[in-house]
Amino acid sequence: MIQYSRYLSTELKIIVDPVIQRNSYFANSENLLIAMATDKRPYIRQIVLRRVLAARSSNETDTTPITFKVPLLNFEAQDYPELINWSSNKRVDPPMFRSFQSTQLEENLHTSDMLQLKLFPCHTHAVERGIKLATESCAAVCEPQRDGFVRARIASRSAMKVFNKKSDKSQSKVSQKVSQKVNQKVSQIK
Repeated sequence: MIQYSRYLSTELKIIVDPVIQRNSYFANSENLLIAMATDKRPYIRQIVLRRVLAARSSNETDTTPITFKVPLLNFEAQDYPELINWSSNKRVDPPMFRSFQSTQLEENLHTSDMLQLKLFPCHTHAVERGIKLATESCAAVCEPQRDGFVRARIASRSAMKVFNKKSDKSQSKVSQKVSQKVNQKVSQIK
């Protein structure tokens, strides 16, 4: 997106750049490290491993939580590892890398093999339902009542029957009569 915005006129860049900067959550150093760890280029993966190992060696006793800040973007970057100034960001060991021992990371540093990161679904049906429910609550009620609205909706939905497959449905008398009439019509046509 940033690369495409460089072809805009100066007047449009003045409008677009602050919007991209404001929404640059994707360029958090942890996110970039994970993306770089799955890059096809071995030298990019080696950079990640060096940064993670350096973070582990420098932050052995640091237990303070990391506060999330939107990073300043380098709009002249030619590749995504150059999007942020790495020297101004605190060295971090992303949670995705915590399952790997430092010795394993050092081995991968020398072999340039790609790490097999755990896969986590980020857009499950439950997440999508939650987003839809939160959006509905914002449109329906004011701030103090939103929690009650969401809880009532969840309780209402849990009371309803759930049909995971067709065989779970028990046909009602009306639907049985309809299916009998359809079967009669089909047999008459044959």
